[in-house]
Amino acid sequence: MASWEEDENEICNDDGFIYKRRKRQEEVVSTLLKAPVTAVVVDLEAGLKQRKKRTIAKLKDRYKKEILQWELLSNTLRELEQRTQQHQQQASSFRDETTDSSSHNQLIEPRLQSQLDHHLSQVIN
Repeated sequence: MASWEEDENEICNDDGFIYKRRKRQEEVVSTLLKAPVTAVVVDLEAGLKQRKKRTIAKLKDRYKKEILQWELLSNTLRELEQRTQQHQQQASSFRDETTDSSSHNQLIEPRLQSQLDHHLSQVIN
């Protein structure tokens, strides 16, 4: 009960004259409101921190996924470029072989043509 009385009374110092008086109703209400408000503010701040942490964690996960997608695209592009280079090299080597064989065929072709003419003339006669 003594603590309740201490809460209801306040000590006043009026030019050296010290006395107790009852607290005004507004002051009692304000002190009652101050304690829960600080608890509510602390709870709100803790909730805000948790929400920020969750948001940051979500962003971090999203960025990690995006980085993985970019790495996959980059690797795919590199593979396609390598394949394209290989196909170009194969095509150029094939063209080189074809030009070599076509010049060889041009040398062989007159001989085959003469043999073909000879055989055709034998069949016709």
